[in-house]
Amino acid sequence: MTRRLTIALVGVAAMALVFAGLGTLILSRVGARSATESNLRAQVTEVRDEVEAIVETDGDVTETRVERLRRLLDLESLGVEIQGRGGRSIAGSVPGAIPVEQLDLESMAAGAVESGWTGRQGWAATAITFDCGRSARATAGAAEGESTQCTALIGVSDSLDLFLGRSVRWFLLSSAVVLVLAALAGRRLARRLTAPLVATEATTRRLAADDLSARVAVPPGNDELASLARSVNAMAEHLDAAKASERQFLLSVSHDLRTPLTSIRGYAEALADGTLTDPVPAGQVIGTEAARLERLVSDLLDLARLDARSFSVTTQVVDVAPVVLQVAAAIEPRLVDAGLRLVTDAPSPAWALADPQRLGQVVANLADNAVKHARSTVTVRVEAAPDWIAIHVDDDGAGIDPDDIDRVFDRLWTSDRRQNRPGVGSGLGLAIGRELTIAMGGRVDAGPSPSGGARLSVNLPAAPAPS
Repeated sequence: MTRRLTIALVGVAAMALVFAGLGTLILSRVGARSATESNLRAQVTEVRDEVEAIVETDGDVTETRVERLRRLLDLESLGVEIQGRGGRSIAGSVPGAIPVEQLDLESMAAGAVESGWTGRQGWAATAITFDCGRSARATAGAAEGESTQCTALIGVSDSLDLFLGRSVRWFLLSSAVVLVLAALAGRRLARRLTAPLVATEATTRRLAADDLSARVAVPPGNDELASLARSVNAMAEHLDAAKASERQFLLSVSHDLRTPLTSIRGYAEALADGTLTDPVPAGQVIGTEAARLERLVSDLLDLARLDARSFSVTTQVVDVAPVVLQVAAAIEPRLVDAGLRLVTDAPSPAWALADPQRLGQVVANLADNAVKHARSTVTVRVEAAPDWIAIHVDDDGAGIDPDDIDRVFDRLWTSDRRQNRPGVGSGLGLAIGRELTIAMGGRVDAGPSPSGGARLSVNLPAAPAPS
């Protein structure tokens, strides 16, 4: 990747140089054309003044004088062509780049200057009129009394170097130096950019190999690389916590399985040995522990179905109050056996979108959790709001540690504040309740109850009463 980044950076530098060079060349050419044309106009004006001075003095212009004037003024190309009605006197023809047939001699003779370009040749032209009566060449073919007025067409030209001479060579040399420096700087920058990526890749390999202690060194700053490193570290911490929770969960499930199995095995051996005189209590204990095992296995299967999205949930408009009261009536004997009192407050109607069967399962799971923690009373209350129908299950136990509120519904988390009531619940009910509530379009919350214990709430979207 370092090599690709270096090549990309050098390529960007090369493209920038190409575009900058082309832009500079075009702008320089436009500027050079304008400057050259302006200079040629000034030069042809100066030549006109010199030619006027010559004709005033000698009455004629020779090639020798024109060449001397060209060298004196340091002109690339100069020509003066004298035309008279009685004949033609050539004193070095005007440069070939000048389109003589297209010039307006009258306006130029009046002082105008014309200029333009023919290919890469810039030119400027003007003209003067004078009395060439003293010129034998001009009057040789003229009749007596005929005017000897002559016109001197003056033209200068200069070529434009499209590549601006040595400038291009210096530009190419400086471009080569810039590309070399870009390659060196690009390689260093690419290494600096890829170093955190290489470290991140090595860390993810360690994480994939189950080394959950691996972490990425976060580079300074708050750019994308630093954000990536922090995200990988957060993922590693989450995986590490999930792994620890999984171990804790397996230990908890193993304990929940071992306890009833130990009881069942002990009573079964006692019955087989004939040491028990009355088998009825043994059968009751075996039945209770078998029901506990059945509940635990059922909850584990429910979690597996929820993970596989094979759990069916059919929402409909339902009055929540009768469902809650029915569940409360079903679990009340269990609370009485645990020495607890059940209080219900469910005003009807309270219409919500829910699956009645799954809602009853959720409320029962929340009540089972309250039984584990309550000291004397469990309260189940229905509260109707314009947008939500809330079901609160309160206990008067030790409450929830503020640091544990966000973890209450995690399937792999257990609290150490439960009352010593063996045989009640499987420890997975809250996780199942959260998954079912989310599947019905609702949410679950945890917080303190008015009695000082814990409040677990199910919030379902309210629905209009059916017509």
